[in-house]
Amino acid sequence: MQIKDMEAFGKNQDVLSMDKTTTVLDAAKEMDQRNIGSVIVTEGKMLAGIVTERDLLRRIVAKNIGPGNVTLEDIMTSKIEVLTPDDKVLEAMQLMANGNFRHMPIVGEYGEVVSMLSQRDFLDLQKAAS
Repeated sequence: MQIKDMEAFGKNQDVLSMDKTTTVLDAAKEMDQRNIGSVIVTEGKMLAGIVTERDLLRRIVAKNIGPGNVTLEDIMTSKIEVLTPDDKVLEAMQLMANGNFRHMPIVGEYGEVVSMLSQRDFLDLQKAAS
């Protein structure tokens, strides 16, 4: 099965992306409003990185840094692995497990983010197969 065949692929196409100059506070508010755990960071239209709930906790809250004074670029993970819609689900699961990734962007033909997968999506897939 390919990623594009997963229900989550279509469901997760409304990916939150924000410019790298966005404050962490603004990003966290939007993540909370949408009830999601990550934001794609962009520079123009290009993928620049990702910020997750874990990043917010470790890089802002634990260090008692004011989120209105920090940009996404300051805390993003910039060396990120990506998937494509044609990648195999099992290979994606292995990559996420080996890299300890909770979220992975799925990019289209031109490098644009077209969807996002989370570990939860694989649990939902497993439940549906049972």
